[in-house]
Amino acid sequence: MVGSTLLEWQMTSTKLTSVRAHLVGGLEWVSLGLGGLLLMITVWDVCGRYFFGSPLFGAPEMVQHLMGAFVFCGLGLVSARDSHVAVDIFSPRLAEAFPHLTRVTIGFFTLAGLSVIAWQLGKSGLDALARDKSSLVLELPIAAVLLTYATLSGLAA
Repeated sequence: MVGSTLLEWQMTSTKLTSVRAHLVGGLEWVSLGLGGLLLMITVWDVCGRYFFGSPLFGAPEMVQHLMGAFVFCGLGLVSARDSHVAVDIFSPRLAEAFPHLTRVTIGFFTLAGLSVIAWQLGKSGLDALARDKSSLVLELPIAAVLLTYATLSGLAA
């Protein structure tokens, strides 16, 4: 009986690991696409501005929104790989004395912080949706942008 429960837990754990690997792979591809798009928009805007006297309309706003999505995709990748930037003032001694407790505590505070960010972005996105807010130049719906950021932040948590 105990053996079958352990086997079921291992199978569930393997499935979750597979789902996580697919999510991380998807975030990697999305990040690659966003980075490439940012590069193309910036090159097009700079070349158009300096060589042809005609910059790309709305380029600063496009870069602003794409950069936000790029940052939140990167946040998910950093969280998945547990490669956050850390200041080691207390953690080396604590990690030596209480390695499991240190990882759990750091994980808890990371989860709490990213959850608050996702919640606030989601709240702002729903408010923007209710008020039908749009960006100034391209008139993009701000709610879609904020809700995308909230989703990416929630995935990072």
